[in-house]
Amino acid sequence: MRLYIKEKKETGETIRLIAEQGVERDVARYIVSNFGEEVAKRNCVRGIEHMKGGAKIRNFASYLTRMCKYDYAGLPSAIDPWSDQNKDDPYAAKFLDKVIVPVWSKLPEEARECLADHGLASLYIEEEYEFFCVQMKETGELRKALKSFGQRYILESVKEKSRLLNGA
Repeated sequence: MRLYIKEKKETGETIRLIAEQGVERDVARYIVSNFGEEVAKRNCVRGIEHMKGGAKIRNFASYLTRMCKYDYAGLPSAIDPWSDQNKDDPYAAKFLDKVIVPVWSKLPEEARECLADHGLASLYIEEEYEFFCVQMKETGELRKALKSFGQRYILESVKEKSRLLNGA
């Protein structure tokens, strides 16, 4: 069985933009069809900006897929690991990228609002971030620091704090 995909003009432009970064057209088409036109385009533009800023991206297709999966370009700047607010702190960037961003959509709304407003100083994650920094300083390795607690722990911790703070 053959599947034919008709490309809208806008979709074709996004696929072309992605393909210009060295991604095969079929892969570009897959990314656009999976994540949507807007998400794919804004994250592709964001990836291009990162490369212009000096980021070394070995596999743009994988990079863009991760960017689209969590919609990095749609995150508030306080949560975005590569925003001006976080880019100079390597611990903040790693913590946000590996721990917070993957669970962002699962967090309670009030926790997301607080995190968007206060970033790593938010009372929802401040203690966990401080613990992460201690682990990074002691071990010097991201894997060992992440072993101490993971995304599931953070998610449960934030939900519990949300229940306590909001009386639910």
